[in-house]
Amino acid sequence: MTSLSIGYCEKLKWLPDHMQELLPSLNGLHLSNCPEIESFPQGGLPFNLQQLEIINCKKLVNGRKEWCLQGLPRLRELELVIYHDGSDEEMEHWELPFSIRRLEVSNLKTISSQDLKSLTSLEFLYIAYLPHIQSLLEEWRLPSSLSELYLYGHHELNSLGLCYLTSLLRLRIGNCCNL
Repeated sequence: MTSLSIGYCEKLKWLPDHMQELLPSLNGLHLSNCPEIESFPQGGLPFNLQQLEIINCKKLVNGRKEWCLQGLPRLRELELVIYHDGSDEEMEHWELPFSIRRLEVSNLKTISSQDLKSLTSLEFLYIAYLPHIQSLLEEWRLPSSLSELYLYGHHELNSLGLCYLTSLLRLRIGNCCNL
């Protein structure tokens, strides 16, 4: 099995332990609307995982500091979406693997420039409804490898300093009324 999608399992609390052994060829994991999953399985996720998508799995996203994604050297795509109710936890530091090329983040309460500094291979970035986006973009110099940038739903955003993004091919901005 190379791809696993689990959705709308409202009572599911955990994924099987030892997924690395059970699903060694898994390269795509998609979890959506599983609000009771709290953590990844004991033994971690399969090493070959390249794409991880987590949509509306509130408890799992709240525990993201414990994910140990640095142990996934092939991870290229990470998508996190929470239908915001204000319950996601603020975090000091969340380590992401440098191998990530595509990052989509929606409705997180916080993400810091420190969290994103290791993303030197990032090519695609989608950020929606993230408070304090202006200060994040001022503190974090987006990687020059970025070729696509999407910003949506940032009413406080009033300026962009992107002239150093020499690889940027696509820029999409929506619902940013002060820009």
